[in-house]
Amino acid sequence: MCVSVNTTPPQANAPIQATIFGPGNIPTTLPPTLNAAGSIVLRFPISQFGTYTGNVVVTSGGTTQAAGFTVVVSSAAGSCT
Repeated sequence: MCVSVNTTPPQANAPIQATIFGPGNIPTTLPPTLNAAGSIVLRFPISQFGTYTGNVVVTSGGTTQAAGFTVVVSSAAGSCT
């Protein structure tokens, strides 16, 4: 399952933390920072269909911002872009 994270204005190379909860999430190591454009596509391995919720936290310039997300996975694997 993939989640796109984009910051406005771009927070180049800012630290990021992400969590996911759902019926088939598999522990994984995620990249620790956004890319130079202030964005990233996070890839979470899962083992079954269902509803997944999560949270992304970005810290930059002494400010921390958080955003939640929900993704419903109901079909076979595709590709992340």
